[in-house]
Amino acid sequence: MRRLMVLNILLVLVLVNPVFVSASDLPWAEYGRNAQNTGQNGYIGPADTSRTWKAALDYNNKDSFTSPVVDGSGSVYLLDSGWSYVNEQWVIGASLKSIARDGSVRWIKPLSGCRDDNGSTSLALGSNGLLYLSCSAGYDYVDGVWMDIDAALYAFEAGTGALRWELPLGRHYTQAIGNLTIDSGNNLYFVSALYIDNNWQGNHYLTAVSETGAVLWTSSLGAGRQWDFAGPAMSSDGKTVYIYRLTEYNEGILNAVSAETGEKVWELPLEWGGTGWQTFTSFAVANDGTIWLASYVKYGDDSCYGRAENLIGISPNGHIRRKFPLHGDLDCGSHISIGPSGTIYVTYDDVRSYWDGTRRYYWLEYNYGQPPWDWFVGPGWYSWDGGFIYIDGPPKKGGIAAYDTVKGFKWKFELPDSFEANAKPAIDAKENIYFAASFGERLYSLNRDGKVNWVFDIAPGVEPTHGSCGWFCAEDEFTYGAAPVIGLGGSIHVMGSKYLYTIEGGPTIQTVTAMVEGFVSQGVLNTGDSNSLLSKLDQAENAATAQARANVLQAAINQINALERSGRLTSAKAEEMRSILRQL
Repeated sequence: MRRLMVLNILLVLVLVNPVFVSASDLPWAEYGRNAQNTGQNGYIGPADTSRTWKAALDYNNKDSFTSPVVDGSGSVYLLDSGWSYVNEQWVIGASLKSIARDGSVRWIKPLSGCRDDNGSTSLALGSNGLLYLSCSAGYDYVDGVWMDIDAALYAFEAGTGALRWELPLGRHYTQAIGNLTIDSGNNLYFVSALYIDNNWQGNHYLTAVSETGAVLWTSSLGAGRQWDFAGPAMSSDGKTVYIYRLTEYNEGILNAVSAETGEKVWELPLEWGGTGWQTFTSFAVANDGTIWLASYVKYGDDSCYGRAENLIGISPNGHIRRKFPLHGDLDCGSHISIGPSGTIYVTYDDVRSYWDGTRRYYWLEYNYGQPPWDWFVGPGWYSWDGGFIYIDGPPKKGGIAAYDTVKGFKWKFELPDSFEANAKPAIDAKENIYFAASFGERLYSLNRDGKVNWVFDIAPGVEPTHGSCGWFCAEDEFTYGAAPVIGLGGSIHVMGSKYLYTIEGGPTIQTVTAMVEGFVSQGVLNTGDSNSLLSKLDQAENAATAQARANVLQAAINQINALERSGRLTSAKAEEMRSILRQL
């Protein structure tokens, strides 16, 4: 009775004072999963697509860039934003959602002025049980009136969706907020751009905010161009924050800033060859401290499209270590991830060129009916018919390429004609790579050699639309910027324009539970041993964090080892359970 009372007291203390671990121990805490933006996760992803589910979204998220995040219980958090058809009219809106591991909705938090139609929002999970959301300044349609919305940073209780605090960040001339990066102390870092009178030129800033919403420091990085920045990412020791940005003269600069004080540590100009050179790709920090980013030369002053140039590795003290030519074309949505082996993976696209069966063409949606004579569209003849520019040449293919950090190019995987790979890939513990074919309907899983493990079609037989049906496509599709994330147990989560799709990972804890119960019925395990094992499995299933779950699963493996050594469990049965537990 005394022992039971002590256990109850301990349970109450745990519930009242939950023990949190670093955000880096959560399945997917932020963009790129960790503060280094590597895109790595310690779980093993699904071997096939036999176990899937989807959760409906309320808005058409066709232009969503915000990746979901996943906590230690397997709950997914996402921004659902875009357009919805209500009472025979289109309505603009957004909401923050938490979806449980089984696909049921835990809570919904309606939002105002936080639509993600230009990559202007970001989510991050803290180890303190808070969910953070950044929103750029913009506009919202409220009661039939368009309203300017100020930029802001929010903190919500992950368990309930309740607002904990709000930090205003500026009026409508603050145009852009970058991805949120979170450190081991739950301090947040983000890049912002301040522009007056909607001018393309302005200043770039890096800001650090505490977990309670207090601004720790703001560092002025210098003049720059609207939207033209990437990051931040942190060094492995958490002491330095890196930001890539473009100056007002189109010169690329990588800044290193002290995470403690906000002071500039060093600045590396990356002049690709004059004006017009820039990179919008995300970048990542390898285990040895090397910062990897990609360059491309763009077509036209305001174009997002360009020809790939180099993959560049930069040392922690600001010197170029490596430079390799890239294979494929990049644009604003091209991204870098780093595998457990150190291999660099870069997505690339087809520069928005489409194939009509005989000619390649560009849809001039951003040129208001004017021919882009200043575009560099590559060698060969081209013509313009008022809406399209036609290029003499074969269709261009998007895909993903792999690079060794010493020897350079290893392999590339090409997508079908006119499919694009415009988002950051996710990489599991076995270095399987997961990425979506943007403006298409396919999620790919490749092994570390670039061979296909499986392909998941969300709308089989439907050709890529490339936005030709506008925001209101009848079929669902993976959007520009749809980055898969790896959740608890290796489940893959990725947002389409109408659904959150989940492909469950390999065997689950329930698989081992059923196995133990079967061994009892077969007389392989006695009741005492099985109850002890089942208790550990139950604790792992309900663990609050990924680290706590891993600790309990290791304890279960240790017990299986002891049972095998004592002869109470055969080696074959022991290995059968261990092999599954190692995957969880």
